[in-house]
Amino acid sequence: MATHTLFPLSSERLLILTNRSWACDPHQPPLDLRPNPDYFRGAVFNFMEIQTRRELSEEDVLRLNSIIKRRAYRFVAAGREEWLYPERQVKVPWRSVGDNHLLMPDPRSLHPGAEIVMAYAGGAMETIDNFGRGPADPRFGHEARDAGGIGRHRQWCDEFEALIGPQRRGRTWEDTHHRRPD
Repeated sequence: MATHTLFPLSSERLLILTNRSWACDPHQPPLDLRPNPDYFRGAVFNFMEIQTRRELSEEDVLRLNSIIKRRAYRFVAAGREEWLYPERQVKVPWRSVGDNHLLMPDPRSLHPGAEIVMAYAGGAMETIDNFGRGPADPRFGHEARDAGGIGRHRQWCDEFEALIGPQRRGRTWEDTHHRRPD
């Protein structure tokens, strides 16, 4: 459940993929299976929900570099030799490097019960929920109808805002184009 995948895209950009159910409610048991696990299913996501424009402090960059280096299988690279040793400057134990929700997206931009509708050139349509389940699946859209899950998501949004502040940490296309600025 509690997974994050880090993809360094350049020396200035990092893509962090977070399990959606974890991003919406990180107070679940972290070792539980995510909803609808299928390791070989095609991936579909809403491009407009990618959060961009997040700026990191130097400490955050060092922490992220420490995670990347620690989890690397074989090689790491850097533009300068001193960047190869973030552990020299990160003064927290390894177990707490990701604390304070460093890897988490801003949950205020997430919609726990959203669905994706796709229309194809030939006129066919397909609908899936956030976890890849179609309308024939009895759990389809379950999160949208689960008042407890929506309530836990709202509590997480409030907790996140208390921790991070009212300023959005990352922006989605929707945040940028359809909502008033923070």
